[in-house]
Amino acid sequence: MGGSDEDPFEHRQADLAQERLGELGLQMERLPGGYLTTNEQPEALAALIAKFERGLAKKPERAGGAPAAGAGRVKFGLDNIRVQSYSLVMRYSREHKAQNHEKILFVAARSFREHGGDTSGIGTVMKKVGLKKGGFYRHFKSKDDLFVEAVARALDETGRGMAEVAKSAPEGQALRAIIERYLSTGHANSPGTGCVRAALGPELARKPVAVRRRIETLLEAYRERFLPFMPGHTLQEKQAKIRLLFPSLAGVVMMARVSPDPLRREQILREAREFFVKSFAEA
Repeated sequence: MGGSDEDPFEHRQADLAQERLGELGLQMERLPGGYLTTNEQPEALAALIAKFERGLAKKPERAGGAPAAGAGRVKFGLDNIRVQSYSLVMRYSREHKAQNHEKILFVAARSFREHGGDTSGIGTVMKKVGLKKGGFYRHFKSKDDLFVEAVARALDETGRGMAEVAKSAPEGQALRAIIERYLSTGHANSPGTGCVRAALGPELARKPVAVRRRIETLLEAYRERFLPFMPGHTLQEKQAKIRLLFPSLAGVVMMARVSPDPLRREQILREAREFFVKSFAEA
């Protein structure tokens, strides 16, 4: 059953397996010939599992109901530290892989926005997560796949934040609140947790067509979340306004970040807030 090389926690799994087996009254011993994996030695693994289950089912008892000495002892082991109890490994492996996947996405979504996707290579992301570079391909087919998923995660984070701002605003002031939050100094100064379009706009445009199509689908879903807050008498009118407003806001934040002068940056944001509120949010 073994483990992968991607997770430093797996260096403690032998101790964990021995502890859990001991709670069941079982004994773990190493087997010769190297460790087993579900791919490399399936027949031997199946035999071990059957033996383990027989040990649980057939535990003779002493008088008085206590387990007999040596009862239920099963040779169940792998090479060196790569040992896990059958009752634990399958669930643990699936859950831990999912946790690592989330860690990679979390770090990538932030790193790409802060430093750019081209600068933040696979090795850089995996190192920040604490995993080996070779483990990347257990989670993603390519860096483009990671990039798209990271963009999706960033859009979801930003979308949820903006939606909360809109819902908390006074009646009739939702769009104004969205504009003011987006064009705030706090947002401009925090690219790693901000809008992915403002952080990666030019880079998105340079991606392969297949990647851009996937990202456009994500952006369309993102815009749909804000249609209820847009002015307009028809759906088409609201869609037209949101397609103009949101890229414009992203462009302002992008250019405000270019300025090294904090006062100039705030001036750009303030003037843009006044313009877009007047143009889109005032009755």
